[in-house]
Amino acid sequence: GYDHRCNKSLSLSSRKFALLTKLVFQHAGFHCLVLHDYVFTPLVPYAMTHYHRKNNKNVVALGIMITASHNPAFDNGYKVYALDAIQIRSPMDSEISSFILQNLVPWMDYHSAMKMYNIEEVIGDD
Repeated sequence: GYDHRCNKSLSLSSRKFALLTKLVFQHAGFHCLVLHDYVFTPLVPYAMTHYHRKNNKNVVALGIMITASHNPAFDNGYKVYALDAIQIRSPMDSEISSFILQNLVPWMDYHSAMKMYNIEEVIGDD
């Protein structure tokens, strides 16, 4: 999911950040679903549990909400929800941080991929 925020200095809205995140996860072999339009943060864990119940199996690996949350609007970031639809906690948080630090080189040219999939937008006055 994503909210309405936008970092104009990076030309990066929450929507664009969510779609870029989808590209990264798809490139890693995951099937991804982006909730359409702006959503409230609690909708992501709710959608995860609803999808689990509807399909009667654990098919959702994690949920991500792109939001600044309690930070300044220009500080967009991730809220990551584990399989149980609860925000990540120790030791998951440090494992994710470690994995990020070990993978700072992009796996592909995401800028070109965003162009190929027509992921661009006009930056509004959010």
